[in-house]
Amino acid sequence: MKLLIVGAGALGKFLGARLLASGCDVTFLVRSHNIMPLKSKGITLESARGNIAVSAVDVTDGPPALSPGDIVIFCVKMQHLAAAITALSGSLCPGVTVLSFQNGIEKEDLLSAAFGPAAVIGGTCLISVTESSPAVVTHLGERQAFTIGELNGESTARVRALERILAAAHLDVEVSPTIREKIWEKFIFLVAFAGITTATRCAIGDVLANPHARSLARRLMEEAAAVAKCSSIRISADLVPALDALLTKLPPPMKSSMLVDLENGRDLEIEWIHGALLRAGRKHGVATPMNEAILGILDLWRTA
Repeated sequence: MKLLIVGAGALGKFLGARLLASGCDVTFLVRSHNIMPLKSKGITLESARGNIAVSAVDVTDGPPALSPGDIVIFCVKMQHLAAAITALSGSLCPGVTVLSFQNGIEKEDLLSAAFGPAAVIGGTCLISVTESSPAVVTHLGERQAFTIGELNGESTARVRALERILAAAHLDVEVSPTIREKIWEKFIFLVAFAGITTATRCAIGDVLANPHARSLARRLMEEAAAVAKCSSIRISADLVPALDALLTKLPPPMKSSMLVDLENGRDLEIEWIHGALLRAGRKHGVATPMNEAILGILDLWRTA
């Protein structure tokens, strides 16, 4: 079985390093300018859950040969998903599984449209990783929670096999029969964490120390939860309080990956996070004024 990781940013490298260290056959699909850095320097993972140094990395910038039973894992930022799908056009045969650990609520639908619904397993993760240098990935904190599941809720052989693969790589993995709800739960958390830290250009500890900013983070989640409910997603009454409490458990210096992208002059996923929420809200007639304000601020930061 071959694992193809699409994208070699912080998350892709983290996941690839863990899987390679566990003995998996891993190939990275990247843009051409990323091939030599990976081949020449490999990947160094710095983590409280165990450091890893991988010197031999298999990398390609073209459609790889895939066989039934192989797994494609999308880790690119959402603004690069269309190009990644195009790069794989025609190379996926029946029996190849497609999985995404990207942000957002639209990714599984886009992948299903491209490769067929039967190919796609839903996925989400809660982890903070950043690239300290092109060859070094730093895992912040100890959380590395990965959730997977069939979109129809069935317990299948392929999802159980994937669970074993991820667990063998020392990842905290859960199989959920309600993966779309899990994806929305992470999304609701993300609109607050990414939105408030990036709009204020502050780490989460500074945000939580300011009562006005903390209140805004809570309102961002409440709006997202309201949209989820109108999108036929089951949301428990205690979800927003639980996610609000989760914010307080993050290391105070932690920044969202969106803020890190802004600080480093990279494009932002705002159209796939807050933009996606606004699209869903308009579809169901749910107002999201706080998130719309955050989107406007982030759009100005992006173009400043």
